[in-house]
Amino acid sequence: MGELRPLWHKETSARLVGEHVREMIDRPLADIEALLVGEAAPTS
Repeated sequence: MGELRPLWHKETSARLVGEHVREMIDRPLADIEALLVGEAAPTS
């Protein structure tokens, strides 16, 4: 995404609501849901 972001049309960037961080990959579904609703802090 970091490489693609500068190539996006301005309207595309304006409509983007947010991005999901890569650290959610390979995590249990319950952990991902907690991160999305803000009930957990991501691990570093």
